[in-house]
Amino acid sequence: MDARSTPPAGAGEPDPTPHSPAGGTARVVEVAGMRLAVGLEWHPVARPEDPGPELRQARVAGHRLVARLPDGALLGLARTLDGAPRLPWRPVYCAVGLLVARFAERGVEACLIDAGGPVAFIGLMERRPVPGFDRLLPDLHAALAVLQEFRDMHPDQEVRVAGHLTGRDRIGETLSPELLFGQPDGDWRLRPLLPTRWPAALAAALAALGLMAGFALWWRHERAIERDMVAAARETAATASARAQAGAERTRQLAERLRQAGRPGASSLDRWRAAIAALPLTRAGWTLQQVDCDRLLGCVATWARHHGSFETLDALPSGAIGPPWMPADLAVGDDLLAASMRTSLVDTLELPLRPGEALSAARLPPLRLAVNVWGSHLQDLATAGSAEATLLPGVPLDAPEAGAAANVAGAASAAGGAKAGVDGPAAPRRIVRMSWRLKDGVWSLPLLQVPPYVVVETLTLNFASSHISYDLSGSLFAQGAHGAHY
Repeated sequence: MDARSTPPAGAGEPDPTPHSPAGGTARVVEVAGMRLAVGLEWHPVARPEDPGPELRQARVAGHRLVARLPDGALLGLARTLDGAPRLPWRPVYCAVGLLVARFAERGVEACLIDAGGPVAFIGLMERRPVPGFDRLLPDLHAALAVLQEFRDMHPDQEVRVAGHLTGRDRIGETLSPELLFGQPDGDWRLRPLLPTRWPAALAAALAALGLMAGFALWWRHERAIERDMVAAARETAATASARAQAGAERTRQLAERLRQAGRPGASSLDRWRAAIAALPLTRAGWTLQQVDCDRLLGCVATWARHHGSFETLDALPSGAIGPPWMPADLAVGDDLLAASMRTSLVDTLELPLRPGEALSAARLPPLRLAVNVWGSHLQDLATAGSAEATLLPGVPLDAPEAGAAANVAGAASAAGGAKAGVDGPAAPRRIVRMSWRLKDGVWSLPLLQVPPYVVVETLTLNFASSHISYDLSGSLFAQGAHGAHY
């Protein structure tokens, strides 16, 4: 539908009641879940920084509600609201104020907004409402008639038209009610005009508050002896609360350290193995020499020149294998022509941990079970070939620096709480972190089965000799301090 089209025959002039302001009554409509006031009486303000005289005149004239434009030059007034039950948790906002703040630019502008049957028409000029054109019309035909009247008032100016008409033809620009009216500022709320007697009411309220404060002081004085009797109980409760907060903080820190430890299980190693298996042994005259993988940095392949050149290697398309680059540790006297090149394996970067994927203290096995399973697996691999396997004891994860002293202090604190007869919160689980390492031929790399309490941290695969070997390392996490439960 063209924005300049005339209404069909029989539409006639819009009925001024009940959809246009009559007797100072504004209408409330709901658009995009917000209640908007349409049909306010707009009055100029002589001094925008001090609208007090105009507000007093409005109260004397019987107005009870007010809204202001962003620059404060106009006041929108209403005596009553039609269609708005008093719901304190659902305020009413000024439609003109929101349009001036979020839509209006300059010149002559007209907005048509579908209000579920009736259509709100708001005419603006130079970011101010035009008198008589902040109205709610019964239907679209009446709104189009008012639009034509608005155009006739400004024959020498281009009228910018925008509309939000659900299920109807587009008229002018399309308004997004969620952007215009969603999450409005409190400045555009329709606020009540305080009565002229509010100073006396405030004085009475202050007097009542003074009486209540005096009564409260007297009540506190009368209960002084009673407070002294329960002082010991409160102190005990405070001690228990402090102990509970300390335990909760230790538990939170332990959970954060477990999250920072990395992704447990075989997913990282599986991703590395798949990327390495897809690598060619030679590329454009360069031979694969070594692959270094890190759980945070991903995998990097090192290539030694056989008969290729920098240009042929750099010209290869980048995909799963990134562009080549030289090592950063080259010395001043090193020969660049004999230097090896490195490429990153894109698909090996560490993925963000999903909820529930990180290590959890509650799901970790006892130290004895963890060492039996993973330690035995490393021992079996070392027995089957010429592998070198190590598993080193570590300090508790929740006290990596204090070590055994922290354990003694924790035991003393627990004993003191038991002596006081206060049931504190359950102590956080003691988690131990043990470092492991495995060096072997590449034949055993596919046989590794990583349990969900083991984190794989680094992998180095050496292709330089005829016997391809690897060096794999990581950490094991279990419940219980080393040597106490095994």
